[in-house]
Amino acid sequence: MKHIKHIFKILLLLVTLFTLSCSNEEVSITPNQINTPVQTPTDEEDSGSTIQEMIIGNWEETNVTHDGVVSNSQIICNNEREQFRFQTTSGFTERSFDDYCEEVLESGTYTINSSELVLTFSGQSSDVYQIEELNETELVISFNDGGIVVEETYIKI
Repeated sequence: MKHIKHIFKILLLLVTLFTLSCSNEEVSITPNQINTPVQTPTDEEDSGSTIQEMIIGNWEETNVTHDGVVSNSQIICNNEREQFRFQTTSGFTERSFDDYCEEVLESGTYTINSSELVLTFSGQSSDVYQIEELNETELVISFNDGGIVVEETYIKI
């Protein structure tokens, strides 16, 4: 398990370095533009980004609200938070922590239908999120948990 943590940290470092070498130009996508190419802010560039392209990468949770109230119950272990890694092959990995701050890695596939992000864990259960906002640096998703709207904010790392 120790080796897996070291490998994960090395991969995270490599992805961070790759991300830092990319452009700082920010492009926002609203749910109505899900399958439509989005033009970058400058007209000089002829390439656009779709939501499927923008979600690819590593995302770290920064905030959680329950019905608009900031949650103090986020699990933060050893100064680390929950993360998602979305791959170009429609695969994802979720890193979370159990009650003893042991790292838990789960993987599966993801699909984006309109403004819904559907995560299917190893062919078993699925979680459905509404994509509230997605741009080059921020992902905001929400879901209904027994009548309570939970909104999670992530930043790209």
